[in-house]
Amino acid sequence: MKGLGFLNAVKYRLAADEFTTAIRLDPIGGYYSTRGDAYHKMGQYAYAIQDYEEYIRQYPDHGTGYSGRGAAYSKLGRYHSAIKDFNKAIEVNLDDSGSYTNRGITYFLLGQYSKADADLAEACSLVGRWKGPLGEEARRQYC
Repeated sequence: MKGLGFLNAVKYRLAADEFTTAIRLDPIGGYYSTRGDAYHKMGQYAYAIQDYEEYIRQYPDHGTGYSGRGAAYSKLGRYHSAIKDFNKAIEVNLDDSGSYTNRGITYFLLGQYSKADADLAEACSLVGRWKGPLGEEARRQYC
């Protein structure tokens, strides 16, 4: 799909446009989450939240929508809403190192340093299980 290529190439507006076309063709194909990612990268957090909410409505048992919406809430300073979403993302997928990281950062922003430390340590523990070059790179960057 061209939208993912544009997203990876940092061409977020083109990615959002491609995902909009994909949504028109297949409204339950999961494209709301990736379009939400494009909006998030462009700093259009309200649009990102709308797309993540639609994704959550369609796929309530996937952590992706909760994690994305939580990140957008955090960017808007809605830290308590962000924490709730990261909690749900972790509940759905206990191995979601990204949600632990984001929740830890959000706790830090709230001045809840012991919770931040615990979450960031858990994220590093999860990343520590990754094998190969991806795991090595993640450990270098985050742990």
